[in-house]
Amino acid sequence: MGKYLSEKSFAGIEYLRNCKGWKIATTNGCFDLLHAGHIHALRNCLREPEIPKHTVLIVFVNDDASERAIKWAGRPIYCEAHRLYMVRAIKGVTAAFLFENKTPEVCLKMIRPDFHFKGEEWEGRDVPELNYVGKMVFLPHVFEVSTTMTIEAIKGNAFWRTRDGGGNDDDLENGERS
Repeated sequence: MGKYLSEKSFAGIEYLRNCKGWKIATTNGCFDLLHAGHIHALRNCLREPEIPKHTVLIVFVNDDASERAIKWAGRPIYCEAHRLYMVRAIKGVTAAFLFENKTPEVCLKMIRPDFHFKGEEWEGRDVPELNYVGKMVFLPHVFEVSTTMTIEAIKGNAFWRTRDGGGNDDDLENGERS
């Protein structure tokens, strides 16, 4: 599998949709300093009630240049190859590709996914991805953590806790699809 969405990868996605009848779900992000919030979202988005059983998850990861364009100096922490490798290793992720713009509109326009996942903080905002997806699904944050918070904690400037004081193993383990 290549780093960027190729004609061959696109053909495979279209095969799943048109010949197998599977639904296509997507999400995107930088996934720099992978943390519990990332893992929880990626492992659980296909478990959302409105998502049919036969749905694949494709993740679009900002490449290094696009992450630098939307974040601050010194980012990304991990290079695109490492971030892509980590995302692809997460249970529930069918495929992951890099994209080179601030948003994955070009990829979404090509794939036209049935569902696209974003964090709850995007609900009610002008989200460009809305124009290219069947349904936008906003995921609640179970862990109040972010890459920025992690960087600040490493610097000694912050500390955080999850909303319930700790992760719930049931959230992460029960009912997952492989």
